[in-house]
Amino acid sequence: MRIKQSLFALILLLFTTQIFALDVITSIKGELTGKIPSNNIYIFEYLGEELSVKDSAKISNGKYTFKYKSSLGMGFYRIGFTTEKSALIILGNESINVKSNAEKIEEETVITNSKEYEGLEKFKKYSSIYAKSISFLTTQYQEWDKSKPADTESQNTAMLGFQTKYDSIEKTRADFLIDFAKEYKGYFVSRFVDVFLITASSDKENFIKPSDFSEPQMFRGDMLSAKINFYFQRFIQMDEPVMNETAMKLINMAPEKTNGRLVTYMTLINIFAQAGLNSYEEMLSLMKKEFPGNPFVKSYLTKRGLNIPAEGDMAPEINLPDTSGVNFALAKLKGKIVLLDFWASWCGPCRMENPNVVNAYNKYKSLGFEILSISLDNDKGKWLNAIKKDGMKWYHVSDLKGWGSVAARTYGVRGIPATYLIDKNGKIIAQNLRGPSLEAKLEEVLKKE
Repeated sequence: MRIKQSLFALILLLFTTQIFALDVITSIKGELTGKIPSNNIYIFEYLGEELSVKDSAKISNGKYTFKYKSSLGMGFYRIGFTTEKSALIILGNESINVKSNAEKIEEETVITNSKEYEGLEKFKKYSSIYAKSISFLTTQYQEWDKSKPADTESQNTAMLGFQTKYDSIEKTRADFLIDFAKEYKGYFVSRFVDVFLITASSDKENFIKPSDFSEPQMFRGDMLSAKINFYFQRFIQMDEPVMNETAMKLINMAPEKTNGRLVTYMTLINIFAQAGLNSYEEMLSLMKKEFPGNPFVKSYLTKRGLNIPAEGDMAPEINLPDTSGVNFALAKLKGKIVLLDFWASWCGPCRMENPNVVNAYNKYKSLGFEILSISLDNDKGKWLNAIKKDGMKWYHVSDLKGWGSVAARTYGVRGIPATYLIDKNGKIIAQNLRGPSLEAKLEEVLKKE
């Protein structure tokens, strides 16, 4: 029985994120009351859950107009002064009227002349009823489960009753979705059905289709994200190897370097991070490598505290005390090929790797290769003794805060040894190279110089 994981995300996804539209809008006519904080108002475009400015209009006497001769791009957008101070709008096949209190635009905005908006409100109202029904049944089940009878027959009878009630709720929901799709045929809101309708033939092999990753409407809001979340909720067991395999399958279904692929990465990283599964870090690294410098990626990572440098990024500055207590900055090594080496005197694997690093340094230092080692030690004496014993005759820094090291947090270091190879311009060109792989990369890079 699927009561415990009963589509609770449906309402959250619909209420906190936005989805998409089908046809071309011709105009937006707006009216503002209250204190207006700007001379301009903006339309913000979604890519998944991330926003960027799409268009702007001048405000005159509290009024503004957007007009389009061709499609702006079908989907959910926001309209307002900033991404936070803005309201959801649907750009579909209608011209719409928008009236807002400029001081509370995100809360007090009314959209009229819009069947799309009418459909959205109807869908949200039913979704609330559905969520309450599931919540009530789940509570009943949990209360029963605390004091369930000992005999198997009574348990089976009760479970059958719960399953029957659950099936009835799901049947009502399916009927609503089918009728809703008919009533709003040709409008974007009818496409909610594509995400949330489960039929007898739906399974984990066919629920998500290749076309889901290529239709731009799926990215202007979180239709694709909602569908992927729903897919994991409904079809995929909470087992890390199974989830990993499923995630890679979905990533590979999306064409490389496309918005569909990017939104898929961001959605899966959210799912895995929230589930406490460390494999999200691998997906994070893959996304950053495939989309270096992408502004949506930067915004996504910053908001979630995941802005960890990866290959293709500029290396963040490090400025920490050296062995004599004087601060030393990574910036001083610009123009060199630099290996950032995170280690500690107490780290066995680090100490075992140090002879390889020493050999590489001695071999290539005359060609412009340098090393900056960042220690995760707490004890200065042990740190200095390890440097001397291992013959590490290059630059060393540490704030002696162990895993609380500022540099380790900045670079997202969760295990050592960890290394970043940086080119002469300060860009990260490789990570976690050891032994022969480090020397091979240095040969490749330095031959180009």
